[in-house]
Amino acid sequence: MGAALSPHLGRFGVGHKATAMGLLADEVWALAVRRAGERPLTPAYYAGLALPLWVMWVSTTTAGALIGDGIEDPARFGFDFAFAAIFLCLLVGLWQGARRSALPLAVAAATALVAHWTIPDVWYVFLGGLAGAITGALQPTADHAAANPDTDRDDVG
Repeated sequence: MGAALSPHLGRFGVGHKATAMGLLADEVWALAVRRAGERPLTPAYYAGLALPLWVMWVSTTTAGALIGDGIEDPARFGFDFAFAAIFLCLLVGLWQGARRSALPLAVAAATALVAHWTIPDVWYVFLGGLAGAITGALQPTADHAAANPDTDRDDVG
């Protein structure tokens, strides 16, 4: 996430970049990348995005540590689905309708589902992310598509 966000931190000084990376979380990354696609990402915007999330993360983690033992079945309250719902909302927010991004998303989802059904623990998160990232990396770049218009037809349909 840091490598993907770094090119958009041009207005940040070295200290601000280090702080930004220290406050980086999935949700912050998704919203910052979306903003960077529309207009320049500023330190003030990033701080307004990351600091409230950090405060909520620390306070709710503390609350969970203090009262978590009293919740016998977290699934009863939907806590087991909360993270999946958050990530689905982030994906929808990042979707730009390009066919180019559909394949990595589909490969990541399919890999994660198969891994979830066949491998114990939470390896499905890592494997889905890895499969989607590799698929995206293997796709021709926009420069390649411009030089070879028959290989990548995002502008059609």
